[in-house]
Amino acid sequence: MTAVSVEAAGRPSYEDCSIYVDAPDPEAVIEALAHLADGPVDAHVLRAGSVLLHVGHNGYASDIGGDPVAPFLRWEVTTDCEAPSATTAEDVVEAVATVLRTLWSSGYRALAACDFENELPANGGGRLGMSGKSRLPRARWST
Repeated sequence: MTAVSVEAAGRPSYEDCSIYVDAPDPEAVIEALAHLADGPVDAHVLRAGSVLLHVGHNGYASDIGGDPVAPFLRWEVTTDCEAPSATTAEDVVEAVATVLRTLWSSGYRALAACDFENELPANGGGRLGMSGKSRLPRARWST
């Protein structure tokens, strides 16, 4: 087991992961994730498994224009996943994967941006076409 504080050359960092969410506002995402919370939601922050989730507005959404390469950067909400230093890489991957699956099953497009995307279901959403411009219907996704 690799602790997230260990970072060697060429090895991914498991300390954090940003999830871009195509949702109307942070409150909608918090509502979708509420059942994962280990305790109360405090100022858009909740603990889910081994990670702390900070759900908020994407500060870059209105500033970057229509980036044709990465349109997900314009999605309104980000969920930043932060792992305590003693957390194992396996626990971080499991917690982030659970967050992604929950968002997808709630009908939201969500795409992870982190060093370990390839360890997440559907490569963090990339294999589901989550980075594209088209709006997905509210549907259940399974990976």
